[in-house]
Amino acid sequence: MTDQSTRPASLLLVDDTLENLRVLGNMLGQEGYEVRPVSSGRQALQAVEHDPPDLVLLDVSMPDMDGYEVCRQLRAKDHLKDVPVIFLTAWTDRAYMVKAFDVGGADYVTKPFLFEEVLARVSTHLALRQARAALVERDARVRRLEQLLRESGHAGLIPA
Repeated sequence: MTDQSTRPASLLLVDDTLENLRVLGNMLGQEGYEVRPVSSGRQALQAVEHDPPDLVLLDVSMPDMDGYEVCRQLRAKDHLKDVPVIFLTAWTDRAYMVKAFDVGGADYVTKPFLFEEVLARVSTHLALRQARAALVERDARVRRLEQLLRESGHAGLIPA
């Protein structure tokens, strides 16, 4: 979950198998996540454009556009490049796993998956994203304070 005082984390679930969308979507929804299921890579790219999710769960093997291409296109957009992508696939060969990381995936889970494993990975990557965002905000505040000190003539108080 993201900041629990505001809203549930938004997960985009992308799989061309409707049963996978239903089962995993229901399980994650019961955990309090806002799940947005789509059944193709093209639908995924349309869905993220105007309402970026907090995390994407992405099947590798889909017709028309595979998960690798979806991930490449997500990483090419500034407003989406930091959204974690967890690949879900039946492919267990290490070469597929390496390719998933090469295109920008944050994690890789093989099917059939254990829901507890998926849940742990989702919560971990959401927490990491939240921590990164907090560090970026902290860094920006420090730079603003340093600038104020320089402008007020107290630049000597800034450590070298």
